[in-house]
Amino acid sequence: MFSQRVRSVMERKKLLTAAPETTVSQAAKLMAKKNVGAVMIVENERLVGIFTERDALVRVIAQGRDTETTQLAEVMTADPQTVDPSKTFGSALLMMYENGFRHVPVVEEGKVIGHVGTPAAAAAGTQAKDAQCTQRGADALKIVWMRDSGALKERQIADLDSNPAFAGRREEGRQLVESVYRKRGSAPDVRAAIEAECVAEKERFAQAAALAAMALKMQGGAPAAPAAAPGAAGQPDLARLEARQREEIAANEEAFKKSRCADLARQHESLRRQERAGGSIGTMNRLNEQRHALDDNRRNEGC
Repeated sequence: MFSQRVRSVMERKKLLTAAPETTVSQAAKLMAKKNVGAVMIVENERLVGIFTERDALVRVIAQGRDTETTQLAEVMTADPQTVDPSKTFGSALLMMYENGFRHVPVVEEGKVIGHVGTPAAAAAGTQAKDAQCTQRGADALKIVWMRDSGALKERQIADLDSNPAFAGRREEGRQLVESVYRKRGSAPDVRAAIEAECVAEKERFAQAAALAAMALKMQGGAPAAPAAAPGAAGQPDLARLEARQREEIAANEEAFKKSRCADLARQHESLRRQERAGGSIGTMNRLNEQRHALDDNRRNEGC
């Protein structure tokens, strides 16, 4: 569940580490043997990078590097973001989706002790305990199905008026559609991301309300009753807090979009360089097809 601690769902047994001077070929063989999608790069017992299957595809194979001579230090993601084992799995999963990660190292007292990845969601159970977040994930799943069948975002937003599931909640539905169309991945991946965002948003909201109530108590005021109306004298404006949290989520999604577009732009430039270098007819046709597919992805992402 999303409320589980990272320590309980991280893949400790599958932790694979290697030195920066390890070659890509050596790392790939180790990854295949241990059936893992990422290797942690460690130097003097300190995490200095991470190398994933995607790195092998984008930074090595796509660029024509020699796997026998290329070292991990040349193609790894240096100083990666990490997560503490005491954090909730929901917060870790949200961080992965906001930043486009599939693997995040788990670090405790400066040492890497495991890692979590999107496959861990299945092992932990991707259904949120909160009924509202579970329903939001189910609604998102239907939107993804329509999107993948060719429905335009504008059409899905227009259809909200006649959708009984969003009766009286059109603005919430519009935000959900916008959020789904900003995400990429399989339908279960998008659903998991939406539920994780919902759970994280509620956690932030509850924490903000608790802090506000604590501050009020320290100032000598009476703690707010659960049923009290927001905005009452001396009480925190909970609606404003919730709006601020939604703005933070929107900002995170925008940051992810910029990062994703920058990554696609780098891939596009790499293909252009390979085309300029020339090659056989088959190679040029393949590069041309890859570039056109990449251009389609950039348009779909709104880049």
